Amino acid sequence: MYMPVEMHATPQGIDITFTTSIDPASAADIQNFGIEQWNYEWTREYNAKELSVADPTKKARDTVQVSSARLSADGKTVSLTIPEIKPVMQMRIKMNLKSCRWESG
Repeated sequence: MYMPVEMHATPQGIDITFTTSIDPASAADIQNFGIEQWNYEWTREYNAKELSVADPTKKARDTVQVSSARLSADGKTVSLTIPEIKPVMQMRIKMNLKSCRWESG
């Protein structure tokens, strides 16, 4: 079983590190990643409105485009290139990845 254990924003995008190696083919396919981002309306009330980062007057989540995905040499970190990455309150990342299977002798 693999799980993400670290995530770091970089000037180019996001690095996600997993507990075990990820299948290189699934990690390199940008179609296996879906990202949404949004901010919350500043309010005292619970359940604040989700606001678009691109247009804060709209109640919406923005879809974020991933332009490339690269797997580290150890197979545990996927680096996503996101050309227009910016600070946000919330980001949701969906991944459809396969782990590498390892069997002992």
